[in-house]
Amino acid sequence: GSVTYFRSEALRTRLAHRLSTSPWDLIYVSSSSMMQYAVELDARIPVVADFGEVDSEWWARQASARAFPAANFCRTEAVRLRLAEATGARRAIRCIAASTQAARVLAARIPDVAVTVIPDGVDEQYFVPLPRLPSTRTVAIVGQLDGAASVETLARFCLTTVPAVRAVAVKPSTETLTSAARSAENELPRGAAATRATSASGGVRGDGPKSVQVPTATT
Repeated sequence: GSVTYFRSEALRTRLAHRLSTSPWDLIYVSSSSMMQYAVELDARIPVVADFGEVDSEWWARQASARAFPAANFCRTEAVRLRLAEATGARRAIRCIAASTQAARVLAARIPDVAVTVIPDGVDEQYFVPLPRLPSTRTVAIVGQLDGAASVETLARFCLTTVPAVRAVAVKPSTETLTSAARSAENELPRGAAATRATSASGGVRGDGPKSVQVPTATT
């Protein structure tokens, strides 16, 4: 996230009010852009900071991949987030990273903080399959289209994998599932187009960067 975008006096005031009217045992911060609020809160309350894959690294990669002026904006955000991450990490009693690579980045920048690696995942005991499978099989594509390469990968999936699924189906279903990409329109370069595979014709055509429809099949 962006430090500047998420700067809010209203949120700062509300947090201060909540802390002054009720007791809190721990503050958990799950975004680098929220570190700016955690460091201002009562120092007696312990903070756990979850850096995930380290947001500033994402902005730095975007800066390397883009041209002026977008590159300058992304580079500035990377610097701001690094400062916020360093300050938040020093305020926290424990830092969490989603991978060993992210932990190494944090340790290299802020050597005096403790980092624990907790990979992203799914609780298999809580999210269990349904007792009965639905009669219509659905292919779901979950993710964010944050660049032209992501759109091309999804288009390749529609062109290669979807026909293979349809080929083994006894009868095709007209059910479709739309995978929404909220930020695709802002992230894609000018002129880039997403693709849509339709169950009616099986063809692919450019239709804007907002959604992709994937045909499903029933065996």
